[in-house]
Amino acid sequence: MAIRRTVVTATGAAGGAGTATATANTTTPVDGEILGVHLAYLDAPPAATCDVTLVEAGVSPAQTILSISNAATDGWFYPMQQAKNTAGTDLTAMGREIYVGGNLTLTIAQANNADGVTATILWKD
Repeated sequence: MAIRRTVVTATGAAGGAGTATATANTTTPVDGEILGVHLAYLDAPPAATCDVTLVEAGVSPAQTILSISNAATDGWFYPMQQAKNTAGTDLTAMGREIYVGGNLTLTIAQANNADGVTATILWKD
């Protein structure tokens, strides 16, 4: 078992002020437990509208690993999934690790032209 880092950058957003998008996939598969994700915003995305999502690529249904809305401040995030009981009901204040197997897709939306984001994904194999 090792701790690994994978970096992906979605940059060069296009589509107009407040509506621009950009997408990129990891070039190396992420196979294991997600420990944390650092987002570094590039250029000057509008904090009032900029959305960032990190999801599994090329699978259905795809798990969402991280979804940040209306933000543009660099920082670390430690995502977990909502834990459920055997009846499928949420367990109050309980999360569980997110396990993935394959490439990931990073998307920035509702940004301005030329904006972007770099995600550093920390994971355990």
